[in-house]
Amino acid sequence: MQIFIYTGLSFKAFDPAKIDEIPMGASQTSAVRLGRALSKLGHQVIVSGQGINTHTEIQSILSEMEFDVIIVLRYPSFIEDFTYKTKQLILWLQDTRFADGGFKSKCDGPKIALANISKIDKVVCLTSEHQKYFLDKYPEFTEKTYHINNGIDLDTFSTQDKIPNRFIWSSKPKRGLSRAIEIFKIIKEKINDAELVVA
Repeated sequence: MQIFIYTGLSFKAFDPAKIDEIPMGASQTSAVRLGRALSKLGHQVIVSGQGINTHTEIQSILSEMEFDVIIVLRYPSFIEDFTYKTKQLILWLQDTRFADGGFKSKCDGPKIALANISKIDKVVCLTSEHQKYFLDKYPEFTEKTYHINNGIDLDTFSTQDKIPNRFIWSSKPKRGLSRAIEIFKIIKEKINDAELVVA
């Protein structure tokens, strides 16, 4: 299959070939690793987005071929920013909602998604809780929404023994660290030697 993965807007340039050496955000990293995994299965995959290519370069790629699947991270503005041919368009939500912004203008992501619902074949959320939250806000997508968890590359983890009762927070503080600390207080009451490491 011919698959195009659109990473959306990015505040800094990044090279998908160097994603393991020069870290990027989790969403961009997920997109690149998904592309690699699909390539290993024999699919032809192109990963692109602002930060990798300009609007003109992305449009050139999209104009050259018809894709079996286009996967768009967060940004429904893709639908209005580009001309493309695909058998299936999937919006992959890495966040709780559709993202605002696009190449052509600052725009309302949810409004664009709702206006173009007939062009969207599937919306993918990361967990069942995420899916429920999303559908509470956008029930119009009920028949199109699925959830899959992010994949984990076990080769990136050390084989040394796990430290019992150690919990690791490895995201940005604004992504729920204060809530994690609240929950950890409850854990600490039940597991005396529990340890929270903020990485």
